Amino acid sequence: MMKKILFFMVSLVFVILLGFNKKNPSIIIGCTAEFTMMKNIGVNELKNKLNYNMNVNLFFYDNNKGFALFSGVADFSGQRYLINREVRFSYTDLDNDGLHTLKYTKIVKGHSDTTTEDLWANILDVSRNLYISLNQLPGDLYLIKSLQTPEFVCNKT
Repeated sequence: MMKKILFFMVSLVFVILLGFNKKNPSIIIGCTAEFTMMKNIGVNELKNKLNYNMNVNLFFYDNNKGFALFSGVADFSGQRYLINREVRFSYTDLDNDGLHTLKYTKIVKGHSDTTTEDLWANILDVSRNLYISLNQLPGDLYLIKSLQTPEFVCNKT
């Protein structure tokens, strides 16, 4: 009986120690940027003009996962929409050349988000992978490029 109690106590301590030693992912890049874009959708340029202005908070973890928080407004066909979404992703650099494949894994629509799914698809196409490079600039700035096109510069948070 004593051996069973001792075995149980040692097992319990071992499980507790394993739980404390589990490493939580750390943020390796966290940055903030502001997007202001105008995009024509469809044929009629005046009626189908999409304008949006949003803040993007972008976080990359050391476990090859990350997320982006989008908040702002979009105007389309005389209607104003609120944007409030969290987009989770995974990223990999398969051949260590600095070009990362970013794959969207989950979208969480906030309670205040009034953007339709069709309109959101014109803001961010999550059905395709994105190929990006992350470049640190002098100071606390990062340049995030999509292949050879600069996407945005963001401040380290």
